[in-house]
Amino acid sequence: MHSTPLRLLLACALTVSAVAQGPQAIGQRDVAWPNPTGNGTPVLDSVVYYPAISSGVNAPVAPSVDGWPVIVFLHGYGFLGSAYTALATSWAEAGFAVVLSETSQWDYFGQAHDGRALHEAVLAANDAAGGPFEGAFDVARMAIVGHSMGAANVANVLIANPGYRCGFAFAPAAPLGSDLTQVHVPVGIVAGDGDSVTPWSWNAMLFYQSLTQHGSFKFLRVFGDDCDHMNLVGLTSTAPQILEATTKTSIGFLLHCLGVGTTGLEQVFGAAAMTQPDDPHTFREMVVPQMWLSSALRTGVRSQISIAVDNGPAVLFAAGALIPGLLTPYGILSIDPTTAFPAAIGFSDQEGRADLPMNLPADPSLVGLVVAFQGSGAGLGSQFVLGSSTLTQVE
Repeated sequence: MHSTPLRLLLACALTVSAVAQGPQAIGQRDVAWPNPTGNGTPVLDSVVYYPAISSGVNAPVAPSVDGWPVIVFLHGYGFLGSAYTALATSWAEAGFAVVLSETSQWDYFGQAHDGRALHEAVLAANDAAGGPFEGAFDVARMAIVGHSMGAANVANVLIANPGYRCGFAFAPAAPLGSDLTQVHVPVGIVAGDGDSVTPWSWNAMLFYQSLTQHGSFKFLRVFGDDCDHMNLVGLTSTAPQILEATTKTSIGFLLHCLGVGTTGLEQVFGAAAMTQPDDPHTFREMVVPQMWLSSALRTGVRSQISIAVDNGPAVLFAAGALIPGLLTPYGILSIDPTTAFPAAIGFSDQEGRADLPMNLPADPSLVGLVVAFQGSGAGLGSQFVLGSSTLTQVE
């Protein structure tokens, strides 16, 4: 236990620990999981990429205390998941287990069934005693992601959500005929001005606008003319900076929404992410303010906490612990009210982000101190609401 008063962190800095430290070996395994739901393809053929002890086909999964967070990926029309190796490798290097669906190559409606069934198949594989993925997956942290047809089916899967915590869509086709008011989790979308297959103004924008009950936040990022339907997911090698940007955006969003680390949204809404030359359009809606750290919380190091709000002031609260959640007139309080205090106050800029510089004293006694943070500010409609929270430790 540290006797240092928590209020010393009024002049502090924050942020995150990476999901994987240093180069991460990547394993790859073909699977043929039985469909446990009875709806969709009877056998859910997939390719799984994952952090491994050594790189290669069928390599053993690298140990993880709680298992690796999971991305279930739905391919575009006419493709299969194995075509998206560039995305899968980057995600696995970032600490995700990635399930690339190899079914429903031409079947729009069947793919939606398979996307829901894969959630249950991952649970079964994780519980299978003696299987190659026994205990490998963090089944409480699963996301559904897709491209083109598969991106449209991200919406259809989430309408009858079996348990995915968020969705991410690359260049989606418009999910026509679907009631997206039934989607109740955060959704991120990326598209390109150079896309002539699913032009974003007719497809991604319709998708984005129809997400009216997501509950916390959504965004649509449209990259420039160099970004087309294929290169934003690595199906072609033109404009490699596009793939790098879209991959970073997806990783940041998924880390944040799955509760892995504390800095994910820096890659989505941070200053560098918002000023890329290929990024002329960003649309976002914050029902609940979202908070993140810019870097690891270390003594003697200047850092920054950011809060994305609808507009106006933002307040950062600090406390000694997180709590399960307490309903208040201002939303869900997620930090210990007996130790909570306002640590910093700021105002949003033209991008709707309040950046709060922090300086942690160069005091060795602070190392190991655990601090809970919760952001707050203007949500949709300019009402003051409590936002997202995180727990971090001084290094």
